[in-house]
Amino acid sequence: MTSRPRAIVAGTELPRAIGVIRSLGRAGVEVLAFDHRPRMPGVASRYVSRAVVEDHNALRPEGAPRDWHFSDERALASLEALGREGGGVLIATNDDYLRLFSQHHAHLSQWFSVANPPWEILGPLMEKIPSYAVAREAGLDVPETLRPKDEAELRELVAGLDLARQHYLLRLDVWASGPADVATGAFTLPGGETREGLISRALEIFGRTGSMPILQEVVRGDVDSSIGVAMVVAPDGRLLVAYEIRRLGLYAYSRGGGFDHPYALGANVYAESAHDPEARRLAEQVIAHSGYSGAVTVEFRRDERTGRLRFIKTDCRAANAVSLGAALGMDAPLALYRAFSGEDTSDLAPQPYRDGVGWLWVDRYLRTIRENTAGATRPVLTLLRRAHRLRAFGFESLEDRAPMRRTWQKEWARMRKR
Repeated sequence: MTSRPRAIVAGTELPRAIGVIRSLGRAGVEVLAFDHRPRMPGVASRYVSRAVVEDHNALRPEGAPRDWHFSDERALASLEALGREGGGVLIATNDDYLRLFSQHHAHLSQWFSVANPPWEILGPLMEKIPSYAVAREAGLDVPETLRPKDEAELRELVAGLDLARQHYLLRLDVWASGPADVATGAFTLPGGETREGLISRALEIFGRTGSMPILQEVVRGDVDSSIGVAMVVAPDGRLLVAYEIRRLGLYAYSRGGGFDHPYALGANVYAESAHDPEARRLAEQVIAHSGYSGAVTVEFRRDERTGRLRFIKTDCRAANAVSLGAALGMDAPLALYRAFSGEDTSDLAPQPYRDGVGWLWVDRYLRTIRENTAGATRPVLTLLRRAHRLRAFGFESLEDRAPMRRTWQKEWARMRKR
C-alpha cells in the first residue's frame, strides 16, 4: 500500500489547529507541525510526528507592537528546506501563514500542494473592502463600509454619520503594522458613540500603524444572531463538506454601543450545529462567485432591526469549532487533505446532520465567566441547559492530553499574573 504524503500544519496555537492535527493523525496521515512561536499547544499533540519551530522574534523591529514577530523570509527559507526533503500538503490555520502561502503560491507549489488558492483569488476575500465588494457582486446584503484616505476625509465622512441611529467599528486588515486595539491585540475596535471619540480613536490608530482604519456599520444582534457556514470546496469547485454553526457564547475582547443597543466583539467559545438554508445558499453563492477552493467559513449576522441576513466576513481556513464537523459525520480537515493531496474525493459530499450538537472551548469559556462575573448568569444557564449535547471541544481530549495540559498551564499562569 502506498503511504500518504505528509501534511504540514502551519500555526499551532488555536483549537482549529488542534482539530486539524488530530483529524489527520487519526486518519493515518503523517503530520508535521510548523510554527514561529515556541510552546504552542498543537506542537505537543501525540499526532505530530515532527515539529519545526523557529522563533522569529530575533528579527523583530525595535518598537514593533505585536507580541510575536512574523518573518516571511525566515518562514519561506524553512519551508524551502522542508520542500527539498519531501514536500507534502501545506495547511494554514492562521492568517499569517494563509497570506504567506497564498502570496507565494507558485513558488511553494514547486514542492508542496498548497491547500488554498493564490492571492489573486484569496486576497479579495481576506481584505475588508474587497471582500464586501465580492459579496455585493454575488448578491449578498453587506454592511456599509467607508475608508477615508486621510484625516480631512475622515472628518468629512464622520460629519455625515447619524451616530444616534447607527454605530460603527474601526477595522484594520490583519497584516497591518499593529492592531486597532493595543490593549487586546484585536484588529477591530468600537468607534464610540460620539463624533469626537470616533475621530480620536481613528487618528490614534492611523498615527500608530500608518493605516487609516475602515469605518464599518455595526450589524445589531445578540450573540446567537451570528451564523457561520463551514465548508470545504475542492479545487474543481465541488462542495465536499458544509454545515452551519450558531454562536452561543463569546469571549468578548471589546464592547461598544450605548445602553439601548450594546454589542460585543470577540472570539467564539461556545457554539452548536444548526440549519439555516438561506445562509447556506448565500455562502455557496459568494464562494462560487469568488472561485475560492479550500476550507472556508462564511459568517453572517441576522440584523435585529430588519430580520435580514447580512454578510460579515469570510475566514479562509478551518473555523475554531472544526472538531464539530467530525461529530456531525463530516471530517473537514480530512476532506481538505484528500482534495489537495490528489486522492479520489468522489465519495465526499455534504451529509445530513442534527441540530443542537455542541462545541465548547472550555478554558476560554471559563475565562469569559471569570472576567465577566456581573453578567455570567445567562451564559452559565445556557451551558447547563445544553451540556448533555456537547460532543466536540477545543483543546480537550482524553486520548491526546498534552495540548490541553499546555493550555491549562498557560491559563493558570495568566490567572496568577492577574
